[in-house]
Amino acid sequence: MNIAMAAFRAPTIALMPDLTPSPLRSKANGIVNFMGGLGSILFYAVFTTLFTEEKGNIYTDFPVASIIMIIVLLILLKFIREPRKEIVQPDQGQQDGPIKALLAVIKDKEASTKLLLAAIFLWFIGWNGVETYFTLYGTEVWGLEKDTAAQYLTYFSLAFLLMAIPSGFIASRFGRKKIILLGLVGMFLMLSSATLVGVPWPTVAILLAIGGLFWALININSFPMVADMAPASRLGLYTGLYYFSSQLAAILAPPVFGFAMDITSRQAMFPMAAVSFVLSFLMLMGVRQAE
Repeated sequence: MNIAMAAFRAPTIALMPDLTPSPLRSKANGIVNFMGGLGSILFYAVFTTLFTEEKGNIYTDFPVASIIMIIVLLILLKFIREPRKEIVQPDQGQQDGPIKALLAVIKDKEASTKLLLAAIFLWFIGWNGVETYFTLYGTEVWGLEKDTAAQYLTYFSLAFLLMAIPSGFIASRFGRKKIILLGLVGMFLMLSSATLVGVPWPTVAILLAIGGLFWALININSFPMVADMAPASRLGLYTGLYYFSSQLAAILAPPVFGFAMDITSRQAMFPMAAVSFVLSFLMLMGVRQAE
């Protein structure tokens, strides 16, 4: 299932910049992320209540999800038309293979692409580390119940959902790089403040809600920056590089944060994440393209 998801996810996301002019990509990506968040809410509202052991529907969730995927496939085939002739210029010739194209990105003297991918990796490793260990931090440091600690992250997710579409419009007005830098500063301040919190309610809920707003400024506008760096024939490759950076961070964050907290203390979680956002800020400052 993971292989299948990896096979369709990057090409599907690459359709957005294929179908959208550069000045509108932040707005479009905001809508894409809003729809994804809305889908998650509907899942938790519908699937978790309908498909339960008490109602005898525990084995129907996979067939229903499969039917939904088939419907999505039919819609995609029927209504989406890739504008290949418009985006690939005649003088580009035969497209490079994935390995050759990847080597071209690595050897490129202009470092903007590599710096942006490094920034993406760093801010994702920072937040993924917090997400992984937030419940453990809440129970051991703040003395919360496990369920209560986990529910605090809901404030972050809801704020992100509310800010998803506006963040695209804000970036279209003021520039993606400036807005992402603002988001990185906001996340740093939020994480630094959370380090000082002794009693979680309501301070942590407020901080996480504010963090969700700043995270939307970062997350909504980063992929359009990557897409604008890509030559038309390599848009799929650059989309894959974006997801490679973010998913590699998701893989490495738990062991890195876990090891650091084992040799120091649980209180190291928020400072480590804050440092990750500082480093990503420095990386993004060196990006000179994709605006």
